[in-house]
Amino acid sequence: PTNKSKGETEMVSSYTGMQGDTPLSLVSLEEYKLIDTLSATQMKWRPPVILTPLSYIPNRKTDLYFGKLNLHFIKESWAIREGGGLESFIHVFLSEAQAIARANVEAIGGNALLSFRLIPREAGSKSQSAYYIISLSGDIALTSPL
Repeated sequence: PTNKSKGETEMVSSYTGMQGDTPLSLVSLEEYKLIDTLSATQMKWRPPVILTPLSYIPNRKTDLYFGKLNLHFIKESWAIREGGGLESFIHVFLSEAQAIARANVEAIGGNALLSFRLIPREAGSKSQSAYYIISLSGDIALTSPL
């Protein structure tokens, strides 16, 4: 039993179909309408941002340079043992830093970070706490296949 009128139920069922004996929820209807309105270019899959220590990417041409990217990160934790140990802390931190670098490159309009460097600056740990400081840099570029 639903509290929708018959007209609303028919609109939902005719637009998105039925799941068993009940129509899809209005939330899924709104999501379906949103997906319908997105253009093909908005729904197009985007290739990942390439991070490379090289000044070029083999078999690709560099169409445009956007400039240099410099990011500095500090991470501190007071619960190292609970998170998998010091190795896990450092691995997760480096993965997060690379993901943020990729997001910055994509936000600027590039698809590659050339001459990528990740430099550890300082690290320290005690029994259950640790901190790590890194800097990363590279040249943001837009590349395309040859």
